[in-house]
Amino acid sequence: PQFYTADVPTYPFDVAKANALLDEAGYKRADDGKRFALKLLPAPYFNETKQFGDYLRQALAAIGIDAQIVNNDSAAHIKAVYTDHAFDLAVGPPVFRGDPAISTTILVQSGIPDGVPFSNQGGYKNAELDALIVKASETLDTSARTELYKEFQKKVAADLPLIN
Repeated sequence: PQFYTADVPTYPFDVAKANALLDEAGYKRADDGKRFALKLLPAPYFNETKQFGDYLRQALAAIGIDAQIVNNDSAAHIKAVYTDHAFDLAVGPPVFRGDPAISTTILVQSGIPDGVPFSNQGGYKNAELDALIVKASETLDTSARTELYKEFQKKVAADLPLIN
């Protein structure tokens, strides 16, 4: 089945609006132009995750956020992200397979023990989304299941526990 739907909230790239929202939230720029710093951990497994980390650092700099890249080896990255949760932003590789029940949903499902790689790294919790994930994984009717996963995508795109 085709699980993808384009019918999700989208967010235009708008530096002026991002700056205004940060100002409104009280994150004013200091004299050096920076609002605050954060730790950005790109996954070490692929060049693409490192490159996206570099892009993200540059994009955040445009709005006054100093994203300090922490390059770890695989073991240190997994410990920092999935066990210790010692990061502000993390860039992970896409983990997609043919069925969302065995790949995509684990990225946002709560209740996963610390230390499980490629799972809910941010510790996101949403009981409504968890119930939807369980229902979709247990539904045998293909069209009903597809609709449940489309609803899943809409909820994730609205809350943004991750950006994919």
